[in-house]
Amino acid sequence: MTSRDGIIMPRFALACLLLTACLGAAETDSGRYVRPEDAPAFAQPTFMSQPPLRAFPGARYETRPAVTGGTWPYRFALRGAPAGMVIDARSGAITWTAPQAEASVSVTVTVVDQAGRSAEQAFSITVGAAGFVFVSPEGDDANPGTFAKPWKTVMRAAQPVEDPVGTTLYLRGGTYAVEVPAAVARRTLTCSRSTKPRPDAGRHGQARNRRSTSAGGRRSGRRRWPPSAR
Repeated sequence: MTSRDGIIMPRFALACLLLTACLGAAETDSGRYVRPEDAPAFAQPTFMSQPPLRAFPGARYETRPAVTGGTWPYRFALRGAPAGMVIDARSGAITWTAPQAEASVSVTVTVVDQAGRSAEQAFSITVGAAGFVFVSPEGDDANPGTFAKPWKTVMRAAQPVEDPVGTTLYLRGGTYAVEVPAAVARRTLTCSRSTKPRPDAGRHGQARNRRSTSAGGRRSGRRRWPPSAR
């Protein structure tokens, strides 16, 4: 009797231990969520994008934040911004005309989801003429790419610059025509009749395909195997 209890009791204890562990895991994380935003990773909205941190004096500044998590729709607002900067409450698109004088301004964007959960993004914009290159349909690729003398084509702007990290490309309004179309790679396929490989392949690996000729001079569909020697 003692030996039998000694076998049963450890199994019972192990079963109780496994049941307790499963119940504890179910309480902490069931692994299923009715809505994606109920998952811990999506419990609160989060800004994913980084806005442009530079603006050219007197030029239009535009940016639109990307947000993930929370419950759509979102509502955007500016908690801190320079004079003249506005934001679309639904899309979060920010528009602003930078001042003519060099300056540094601080901006704070807030977003609130449908459940009332919020997040904010704070950044600074430096207003200055250094580091900008411009492209305009009315420009010329022989120009230096400045605001007054912009380039004409996007192909010219795609060429390497001295400081790619510190350079901002500004496309001015208009229609840009691609004057040099992209080269399309062509591949020529040679199709031939498929034949069964034979051991007497030619010097270039191509099997010889001989057909017998009938008395009337027309070829029959039968092949000689093995081929006769010439």
